[in-house]
Amino acid sequence: MLKIEINQAYLEVDPSLFKNFRELVVHLERDLLEPKGEVITALFLNGVELEEQDEKDQNNLPVDRVKSLKLRTSNKEELALQALQDAVKILPEIQAVLKSSLTHFENNSESKGMADFVTVTDGLNWFSSVYHGTEVVFRERIKIRQINSMPFLESSRRLSKLVQELVLAQQRSDLTTFRDILEYELGPLLKEILDGLPEFLQALSE
Repeated sequence: MLKIEINQAYLEVDPSLFKNFRELVVHLERDLLEPKGEVITALFLNGVELEEQDEKDQNNLPVDRVKSLKLRTSNKEELALQALQDAVKILPEIQAVLKSSLTHFENNSESKGMADFVTVTDGLNWFSSVYHGTEVVFRERIKIRQINSMPFLESSRRLSKLVQELVLAQQRSDLTTFRDILEYELGPLLKEILDGLPEFLQALSE
């Protein structure tokens, strides 16, 4: 039997039931963790912590070469709430970089303005993944508690479309539209999202 450590508790599985490492991990995720609403946050194979790409590289590893396996897991809801709490700190940083980008454009420093815009885009993509993940994890709670019409959700749903418009304007080299969206649409929208986030967090946590 193969002994697996999960959050300092131990589980024994029959290794003959699995062809490779990937089948074993899928079994643990699907049959053990998902019913409890948990996901793997760290995985140690034979004493070495695997990053995402490392894990993929080990997918076809024969199970008989798995000498030790240790998992750390967390609850999906706790992770989603923590990400939203992180957003309370990170969104103002994105706002500051957006302001810097606009200043550079006003001073005709196109390269610096674009460099800041890339940073803003990365931050917004991160936030969009947090928002979409939250909607998935808390779908039923949002529906039952009538959170769906809160300003935070409405503003967040507009964000992805606005970012697409920005990227299209950049690709067309339409700098007038690009700057107008940055200053007159994205800036106010970020403020709406940040203003509505505490209320949304409180509603989910109650």
